[in-house]
Amino acid sequence: MALGDAPLSGEQVPITLFLGGTPVGSEIATSLRVSEKSTDHDDSYLGRDRDVPDKQTNGFSATVTFNVPDGLIMQKLDENDDARRHNRPIPAVSLQFTLINRSGTGDVSYMLTGCVPKRDFDAGGRKDRARLTVRLDAQDMKRVL
Repeated sequence: MALGDAPLSGEQVPITLFLGGTPVGSEIATSLRVSEKSTDHDDSYLGRDRDVPDKQTNGFSATVTFNVPDGLIMQKLDENDDARRHNRPIPAVSLQFTLINRSGTGDVSYMLTGCVPKRDFDAGGRKDRARLTVRLDAQDMKRVL
């Protein structure tokens, strides 16, 4: 009996963060987590002995951690914040990630759009890598491939 496709690892999940249309950080991302934001509903109906569960998707959140070889991502995030602060057009922020199937049956890509970024910078200690964590609140996630 076949076991199906082999599980993916981070090696098979490349990402591209777009800040103002510029792809940044693809080669220095160390982790990615994407979560659905939703409102849960449990409807209680007369004559039933159990609630009926449902949910309403409100958006998505993502957290990407990068090693920091230079200040490019920080600079692009500053530009985004400056535009917001000074009531100028805000550069678009989006995130694309791809699941590369190890069986060769075809890859699947998703794009998070309508993102609002927040960041944390951690310089660590003498032997630690400097890391930048970007948290994104996204309006939508769509399959693009």
